[in-house]
Amino acid sequence: MYEKKQLGVLEDALFFESLNSMVEESCRYSPHPISAMANISALIHDQMTDLNWVGFYIFHDDRFIVGPFQGKPARTEIKIGQGVCGHAAELKKVVVVDDVDAFEGHIACDAESKSELVAPIISHTSRLHALIDLDSPSYKRFGPECQKGFEQIASTMSRNLDWNNLSL
Repeated sequence: MYEKKQLGVLEDALFFESLNSMVEESCRYSPHPISAMANISALIHDQMTDLNWVGFYIFHDDRFIVGPFQGKPARTEIKIGQGVCGHAAELKKVVVVDDVDAFEGHIACDAESKSELVAPIISHTSRLHALIDLDSPSYKRFGPECQKGFEQIASTMSRNLDWNNLSL
């Protein structure tokens, strides 16, 4: 059962180390990717401040399908190269956008979103499984510690979930 652990307001290396441990624990208790993503999106939404959307897009048939999330309704499909999510998928690395209105091709699901972080979940064989997507109503919400933290969280999810058991 989930027990709220206030990790603190400061999102430093220690915060992300603790958050990543909680993600790893969630993966252990829910090895099915859909169940884990549901709990992890709730966990991140609960532990981090100043977010208006946290969720996952699952790679399926050359596009991303919206998965478990916390927030307002979202775009249901995104192609590689489309929006911030598609850009992160294309690069296969974490993308941080300080001002989504300045990002050419941004897909606006929530007019309140001002900044975004997207982290691809990639296997050790370079197979793309999903994306972690975070939106904030504040400009420049996601700094270098967030980027490093979500690189680690994506890696943890890649290693600890049974992605072969994912079916849509």
